[in-house]
Formats: sequence, structure tokens, C-alpha cells
Amino acid sequence: MDLRYILPSPRAPITLDLFEAESYEPAVVVQQLVGNLVYFSNKGRYEPRLAKSWRRVEPTVWEFELHEGLVCENGEKIDAEGFKRSLKRIIKKMAKGGTVPVLNKLVGFEDYINGDGELSGIESSGLTLRFKFVEPTRSGVVQILSFAPFGYICEDNLNPDGSWKDNKRFISSGPYRVESIEIGSRYVLVRRDDWKLPFSESAPSKVIITHDVPTEFGSDAVWIVDPRWVSVSLPEEFERYDLVPEYLNSILLGNLQSGFFSRIENRRYFKGLVEKHRDLLVPEKWGNSVRSSSMYPTQAVNPPIPVPTVTPVTPPSEPLIIEGKEPKSEQGQYTWKVLKAALDEANIKYQFAGNEFNTAEKINQNYDIRIRGPSIGGGVEAWGLRILFCSKLGVAMPDPTGNICRLLDAYERDEINDEQLTKKFLEQVELDAAIITIAHFGHSFYLSPSIKKESLSPALSIVRFDQLEVE
Repeated sequence: MDLRYILPSPRAPITLDLFEAESYEPAVVVQQLVGNLVYFSNKGRYEPRLAKSWRRVEPTVWEFELHEGLVCENGEKIDAEGFKRSLKRIIKKMAKGGTVPVLNKLVGFEDYINGDGELSGIESSGLTLRFKFVEPTRSGVVQILSFAPFGYICEDNLNPDGSWKDNKRFISSGPYRVESIEIGSRYVLVRRDDWKLPFSESAPSKVIITHDVPTEFGSDAVWIVDPRWVSVSLPEEFERYDLVPEYLNSILLGNLQSGFFSRIENRRYFKGLVEKHRDLLVPEKWGNSVRSSSMYPTQAVNPPIPVPTVTPVTPPSEPLIIEGKEPKSEQGQYTWKVLKAALDEANIKYQFAGNEFNTAEKINQNYDIRIRGPSIGGGVEAWGLRILFCSKLGVAMPDPTGNICRLLDAYERDEINDEQLTKKFLEQVELDAAIITIAHFGHSFYLSPSIKKESLSPALSIVRFDQLEVE
């Protein structure tokens, strides 16, 4: 059975280069071709993949047990020793370009990337792979090992310097392989006959990924339209399938060392104004978006933190600088409408910086105000919060006191449990008053009637075709 998967208007042509595969559209293709130890499944949770089990055996040690008899599509054997070699190649390459989250805490990491020793923090024995860290590591290990680059990367995919050999070619260690590719238009994946792990009973034999939205289809056709960033017009037979609202529509206050918002009284006053206008101007629900004043729509401080009554403050003498340009997207316009009303009521002058968004600007906290819609996941999770608040990989959420990053460190050391982390984190965000939530929004798939919705979860990230079921 063939599945037609539509990705309308990708932001850039999709290639098979592994190192581009953490952007969403390339990941849809490439993550079907990589065998990771673990993966984020269609059920919306982390599950074993090439590993059949994992456990944290000590505060600093994790252990993964692999399935037996696994191979790449070219016959390359996959065992613990081979996986260790694969990870070392990728870690060396990734470290040259920046940070390697979590795995940079492996024993011997610094010596290894500097060429002075082995990466002794990864050990292999038969089908057992062991990771040893220099400090207690409780979260992030499973998550980072689910990223495409840290799956098993068959050696012939790479040049001697670790770079990707051919962006039109991918030797698969996952459930599908590439049958044909036309970069920018068509990608055909087929099931691997030598894949040792189970497919769902009615998983597609072939997946054809294109960018053209269908105007009609037969009653027996199997389609998924994944518009992600664009609006589409579809035949009425398609059913909308909403995903968890994981994106935070927010106002982030910055320039916290010396700017107007360095004073907590100013932040609390301004947040109160935004809250007032948010209630007036934002509808209760629009599309797959939900109005919420909490960092997470399903979680809030309970009981609420009493916020001190604050009186109006003296406006700054110089205009506040807002990052970027006036928002044009629907979500950004809602936020700007509310923000502008608060600025006007406070008689605060402002101007947009006019800068173009790029990787370096993503973490620049020197603007007085940033309007952002980052992915924050579905709930409080230590790994995700560390990326958002304490890593160059996130958007540098404001942490004026440093208490959020210290709280996450305490969690890693097993000093607090998950319940305590959630409570203390939500309290700290309220006390800091540097993140002003407007709403949460999510994306939607559009499914032809033959797709069994039971094989999907609203919490999933990328559809795993081997887990998909059709009528």
C-alpha cells in the first residue's frame, strides 16, 4: 500500500544530508531512514528502537541493550561496538560546529574532541552500550539519543572528515530506504525487507513525499497533508487532526542587566497591563490555539502565587527596542495587538530594531522586548526547560535570578522529584514576571478517511510511517 505525504511549501529544498535533518521538513524524510537507540513514537512518547531496553544504573551511568541481528541496508552489522564508532564519528563532527548537549558531559569528552584521547564515556560489550558521565545526569540522555545524528549512521554515508558524502543518497539503518529522490519535488521511500523489527500490520509499503496539495483523490487513496507553516485548501473528505498546542505565543522581556525591565517592579507592572489587554483582545480559541496565562496550558501554579500590587511606573526616557520587525503572521499579530495596547496605556515609547532573525539573534537577550513562538513541548520537562533557558540551542528564555537553571541542576542531582520541579518552576516563572504568555498554538494534519487515527497521537512530533495503520 502506498502513502502520499504532502509537505506544502517547505522553507528550503529537502536534501538527505543528515546534518540538516533537525529542521522539520528534512526530518520527516530522514528520520524514517535512521535507526536510533530510542525514538519518539506515534504514541507521543519515547520508546525503544534499535535498543530493546534502557536503564539508568547509577546517577552517572546509563545502559542500553540492543536487538540482535540488525544491519544497515548495505549489510553493515549494527552491534554495540559499531554503534560506539558511529556515535564517536558524529560527536567529533558535531563538536567542531558548536555544542553537543548532554553528550558533552561524557567522561573523556573534552580530551576526545581536542584529539588528546579516547571517548572513554562510551563503552561497548556485545549488544550492551554504556554511557558514563562526569556528573549525575537524569534527563536528556534518551532525548538526545533520539535525534537523527545520534542514531546509527552507516559508515559509507560519511566522508573521512565526517561530512555528509552525498545529499541525494542515504544508506539506511532504519525501517525505510530511499528508492528515488528529486530534490525539491519528490522523495520515494520503500520498506526495507531486511529490517528486523516489526512494522504495524498495515504500514505503507511505499511513501511518496511531495509538495503539491491534491485537489481530488480516489476513495481508496491514502493521504496525509502536513501544512505545518502554511494554509491549505483541501477536499472536504480530509479530516483535520490537531496536535498538542506545543508552541508558546509569548512576550519575553529582556535587557535585564541595565534596561527598563531590570527592575522587577517594572516587569510586574507591565505584565499586569498585558494581562489586562490580553483578556480584552484575544479570543478564547482560534484555530488550534488556546488562550492561556500559564507557561503550559494544562498546568498552572496551584494555589496561585500572590503577585504584589504594583503602582504605575515612570516610563523610560528612551524608546524600548523591540526585536525584529512588526509581526505579519496571524499568531504574531495577535501578540503585537495586545503588546501595543499595553505600551500605549503605559505611555512607553518604542521602536522595532528591524533586524533579520538568524541563529545568533535567536539567543540575543539585549532587546527590551522579544515576540516569540517557540516550541516548549506539552508540559514541564527538565530536558526541554534546559534547552529553553540554559542552552544556546533554545531561544534563551529569560531567567533574571538564575533560579530556573539552578532548579534544573538540583533535579539532575536527584535533590527534587518531578512534582517538585513542576511546582517550583511554575512559581519561579510567575515571580520573575519576565515571560508573558499570550496563548499556545499547535499544528494540524489533514488525513484521508483511510488513515486510522488510532495509530497517531496528538502528542507526536513526526509521523513514523512504520507505525501508521490504514483501513
